[in-house]
Amino acid sequence: AASLALHGALLASCHVNGDALLWDLSTRRIVCTFGNDDHSHRGRGPGLALRKLSDDNDDHSKFMYQTRGEGGTVSIHDVQSTTVKSILQLATHSRTFCTASPCTNNVNLIALPSIRDSWATIRDLRVDPTHTPVCMIHGAGLVSCRHDWSLGSVEEEERRHGMLTSLSMVDSSDDCSRPVLGCGMESGSVFFHDL
Repeated sequence: AASLALHGALLASCHVNGDALLWDLSTRRIVCTFGNDDHSHRGRGPGLALRKLSDDNDDHSKFMYQTRGEGGTVSIHDVQSTTVKSILQLATHSRTFCTASPCTNNVNLIALPSIRDSWATIRDLRVDPTHTPVCMIHGAGLVSCRHDWSLGSVEEEERRHGMLTSLSMVDSSDDCSRPVLGCGMESGSVFFHDL
């Protein structure tokens, strides 16, 4: 299970049964249950991660909740007082342990694992999820077409690096004015992509 401290005395937690809970720590009680809106529990899978979308100090906090089921759902939520409002659901179809990463310094971008274990998808949360994502990128920067390299074919390189194990994204920094995506790979390599 994972947990995330929200504003005030609130804590969100996710569990192996796929439920996400909002706790009031001052009373030590659950104030509401949220998560995937599919209440049939089919394909939802266990809760994997909770992450804040921003560090703003408003009365509410927006955050993402990720499950590891058939749909690999990442849902965006807004907490106001002791209620949780579901804003958006994104089906990644990822069944790995790689967690989605909200973009630091840009609440509109999010990096997601995908059905292809070594690829990441970048989405703009303001755009309908049925539309094409901002981009899809191989974690190790490999192209999707066959190409002979000195180290072998793309397929051999994909096997060498394995699947994505972690994602992190920042909108800009002193060194780069564009978003940068960091991809940790199963091989232990880390690749940084200037988007």
